[in-house]
Amino acid sequence: NTRTKAIIMTKCAGVILAGGLSSRMGQDKASLKLDGTTLVGVTEELLRSAGLNQIYISSKAHIPDIIPDCGPLGGVYSVLCYDGAKHDHLLFVPVDMPGLTPAYLKQLIAAPQDADLVHFCSKKMPFRLSTKDKWRQLAHSLLLEGKYFSLGHFQDQISEKLILDIALEDEQFFVNINNPQEWQNFQNMGKT
Repeated sequence: NTRTKAIIMTKCAGVILAGGLSSRMGQDKASLKLDGTTLVGVTEELLRSAGLNQIYISSKAHIPDIIPDCGPLGGVYSVLCYDGAKHDHLLFVPVDMPGLTPAYLKQLIAAPQDADLVHFCSKKMPFRLSTKDKWRQLAHSLLLEGKYFSLGHFQDQISEKLILDIALEDEQFFVNINNPQEWQNFQNMGKT
């Protein structure tokens, strides 16, 4: 059983989506520090704690968007083009969800391998995506159309998906941080 898990883990790589403009935050969210570690570092450690060793960062400094200013879907597309074929699945995690837990990411990783998309109910992120070329092509066509940059619209086009449940008391782990007040609230939560 341990060996099977190790084989599954090597077929999945982690992706940190950190290429956003952070306009509502007023500064780059990826460089915000939580207990002395940047949110990119926090997210990388989260992915490693979930058992993933190969981690990509979608950002201007690492894997820049091929088609810029298209939101998370632009990052998804760029990573699929960059190195997606080396893996069966990619686990996409936004840099602005520092409350996520390894246990929830492990559920996405361990989900049946035949599911092209796995995410939690009512949450578009984090998610595990198959690296089949048809999903890269779909993302590309939506980005070129110029009106469907929505990650939700992309995910809605994928029929082979698995949607996992979240315990009501765990909803707090899926909060993303978009502005200074949300960041302050998150930091204060950890102190109580």
